[in-house]
Amino acid sequence: LLEVRSESSGMSWGYNYYWPKRVEKDVPAYTPNVVVTCFIGRGAYYAYLATRDEKWKSLLEEIGTFLLNDINIYKGKDGVCFSYTTAQKDKVINVNMLAAEILTYIDLVTEKKSHHKLVAEIIKFTSSHQNADGSWWYSHGYSSNTFKKQLDFHQGYVLESLLRVSHHRSDLEHETKEIINRGDRFYREKILDINKGIAKWRYPKKYPIDIHNQAEAIIWLSLTNNLPQSKVFIDFTFKHFWSKSKGYFFYQKYPLITNKTKYLRWNNGWMSVA
Repeated sequence: LLEVRSESSGMSWGYNYYWPKRVEKDVPAYTPNVVVTCFIGRGAYYAYLATRDEKWKSLLEEIGTFLLNDINIYKGKDGVCFSYTTAQKDKVINVNMLAAEILTYIDLVTEKKSHHKLVAEIIKFTSSHQNADGSWWYSHGYSSNTFKKQLDFHQGYVLESLLRVSHHRSDLEHETKEIINRGDRFYREKILDINKGIAKWRYPKKYPIDIHNQAEAIIWLSLTNNLPQSKVFIDFTFKHFWSKSKGYFFYQKYPLITNKTKYLRWNNGWMSVA
C-alpha cells in the first residue's frame, strides 16, 4: 500500500486507472480520493486495535491530514460535505460519511476530540439531505440544486458509516438512530428483496444483479445482526455468482446471461469482506 500511495500532503490513495467523468472533470489514474483512502483507513483502525502498533495510528493521522488539507470541503447552513477527489468539487453522501468515520477513528486512537464538531456537521448534512422515504440521492450539485438520483448499494455504504460513527458518539446517538432507522427501512424494503436474496441494480431497476450490491447487502445485514436474512443473500450469491472450479465470483447476472468478468476489487474484494 505504501508503495502505490498517491501524492498528497498526508497519506492517500486513488484508483489505478483513468476515470472519465460524464459531466465533471476527468480524473487521472492515482488521483487521491476519499473512498479508497478511507477504506484503507478503516483497515488501519482495526489493525491498530488488534496490534496497538503505532504505525497504524500514525497512518490514520496522516490520512486525516490529507482529508483536511487536500480535499475540498463544502460548508453551509445544511452542514459539511467532503468532495470525492482532489480533482473536483462535489457533494457525495457516502463519501462524506466515510470521511466522518475516519475522523471519528482518529479521535479515538489519539484520545482527543479534535474532529467532534466537524463530524457533527457531517451528520447534519447527511440528515438534512435524507429524503422523506429514508433514501439519499447519490450526489448533490455543488453550486446548483441538482441531484444524481441513483439508489443502490451506496445506501448501504451511508448506513454502514453512520452505524460505525454512532457506536463511538453517544452525543449523536439520538440523531443517528433516527437517520439509520429511516434509511434501513428504505434499503430493506426498496433495494433488497429479502425473500429471494437479491439486491436491485438501481431502484426500481432489478437487472443486472450486481455482485457488489449483493456483497453490501450481506455486510449490512450482518452488521445489524440479521444473520438469517444475510444467509439468504449468501445462498443466492453462491448459487448464481460463484465459480467453484475457478475459485472466484462473477460480475453481473441478467435474466438469460451471466457476465463472468473477474474483477479483484468489485467482485472478489467485496465478497471477501462480506
